Amino acid sequence: MLEGSPPKVIWVRLGNIRKAELESLLLELWPAICSLLIDADLVEVHPAALEAVKRSEA
Repeated sequence: MLEGSPPKVIWVRLGNIRKAELESLLLELWPAICSLLIDADLVEVHPAALEAVKRSEA
């Protein structure tokens, strides 16, 4: 971490949901999350939206 690129982070902010619901939602959103991580360092997963944050914005 000290010498390479900073890690990419997926911050799941869904509150209390069942494991099956979480798995289903992440499977559905995974392509969009991966696309956002190309240009962003952080992707926040909210109940109704995805939010990407670039390092310069953090």
